Amino acid sequence: MKSIKYALLATTAAVALSGCQTLNPQNIHTTASKQTIQEAKQEIQNSKESNFDIAVYNNGVIYVKYKKPPGSVWLTPEANEVGYRTACKTLKPFVNKGMVVQVNFQGGQTQNYNQQRCDSQTTTNYYSYWNK
Repeated sequence: MKSIKYALLATTAAVALSGCQTLNPQNIHTTASKQTIQEAKQEIQNSKESNFDIAVYNNGVIYVKYKKPPGSVWLTPEANEVGYRTACKTLKPFVNKGMVVQVNFQGGQTQNYNQQRCDSQTTTNYYSYWNK
């Protein structure tokens, strides 16, 4: 019985550690060329906003961290919509060239978008209710 407990503990620890590695944007593998990464850095380095931070890593990951005022939280549908629009609309030219967009929402959620995910996902129209 103890060996089963230890096996489960070891498996849980391995899964937890591998999950942490996939969240680190510097551990994501992309197919972006050095030229594409440099183009992204040049275009994005001047994009400073108060509600998000953005960085381009040398491995081809564009990291976007969205912020909210203290006491506010990201609802899952809202985060899904913002993540999709950021990666698959605004940054689509870079995603199409092999870059990956990692979108982090202050307070918890992290989403990774590559070309395959952008091509297979569509907008949720989360904000269409507010635009009426």
